[in-house]
Amino acid sequence: MNSYDTALLWEGLEEKGYKVSDKVDVADVYIVNTCTVTNSANSQSRQIARKVKKLNPKALVIVTGCYAQVNPDEVSKLECVDYVVGNQEKDQILKLVENAGPEQEEKVIVGNISKAKSLNYTKLTGFQRKNRAFLRVQDGCDAFCAYCIIPYARGRSRSLSMEEIEDQVLSLSERGYAEIVLTGIHLGGYGLDLPPNKSFLSLLKKLDDLNIDSRFRISSIEPTEIDDEMIEFLITSKKICRHLHIPLQSGDEEILKKMGRKYSPSFYMEKIDQIASKWHDVAIGVDVIVGFPGEHDDNFINSYNLIKNIEASYLHVFPYSIRQGTPAATMPDHVAPNIIKSRSALMRELGSEKKRAFCRRFLGKRLNTVKVDEKVDGIKALSDNYIEININNRNVEETAIINAEIERIDAGVCYGKVVV
Repeated sequence: MNSYDTALLWEGLEEKGYKVSDKVDVADVYIVNTCTVTNSANSQSRQIARKVKKLNPKALVIVTGCYAQVNPDEVSKLECVDYVVGNQEKDQILKLVENAGPEQEEKVIVGNISKAKSLNYTKLTGFQRKNRAFLRVQDGCDAFCAYCIIPYARGRSRSLSMEEIEDQVLSLSERGYAEIVLTGIHLGGYGLDLPPNKSFLSLLKKLDDLNIDSRFRISSIEPTEIDDEMIEFLITSKKICRHLHIPLQSGDEEILKKMGRKYSPSFYMEKIDQIASKWHDVAIGVDVIVGFPGEHDDNFINSYNLIKNIEASYLHVFPYSIRQGTPAATMPDHVAPNIIKSRSALMRELGSEKKRAFCRRFLGKRLNTVKVDEKVDGIKALSDNYIEININNRNVEETAIINAEIERIDAGVCYGKVVV
């Protein structure tokens, strides 16, 4: 989501004649677009703000994003920060840049995002990278899981219309973007706020029918929102990448209930088995939170064993950290930091094993990839089923789908070549 928001800010400033600098120490204005999903994210945001002000004391430092939205007073007390701007007020940043000075008395510009009823559409013409674009189709969340601050940072679920999304997709495809990542805070909630109601599946079907060369990647979707109809569609889709990121958060029934998650471990396992058995070579990513309040050894072992026994391709492991303002913050029986650290290490090693095993299945096989980064000796490409491949060849089309073959795997890193 932040990639999309940042691209909107860049484009708006460039349209007014401002230049985005590649050199961090020479800018006149720094815009720090923050995350607040963990305490660590907040800390990193503060460090960045202090660093850029130290590099250039005369520069204007504007902090925006989710940390600014949830903790505006805390951010405004940082001496390095000139202005604090909420998520709904980002369109005022250009005005701040142009009018900054003593006459601009208001330092904190943050509204009540929970009152936002619609999602503003601003057409984006491109990203700094020319081959992979991000498209926000939905924002906000109505789930209010016990550990999560995001509904307070992003507001209630709001969707773009299908017409707005199609307009943006056609524009990005015409500019040569080989892959468009559909992003949102709660993609499965897409369209429920629109008159008349729509669904995420209906959006996917519409995009799949477009006469374009771009492919689409689903950023994340809840297990309860992948029904039989969606699975059957995904299997036959012409344009949807073979990749689903499906949050688990815990594999223990007691902990899932405390979290406010709306499924059981057995439901999750059955859903993953159903998808993996029907969708050929699909990559399945899993989010898991380690050390949620009340997680004892047996609860953790249940999570570990569940993940060990499903067709997961990789893990995102999140050590639990207290987020003030969430129900979990006041729950009893918090887990000691050293225990969270050791359990997280075990879970990350399991994730590495899963990733290596998944990649080994594709040794010597051809995969459709897009370039995602440049390296000294070549490029990094990403397959439709979410495998990163280092390719020793820089002579590839910037916007093309690249046929690549994995030749070897060394220390968990895939190396390959372009094939025709």
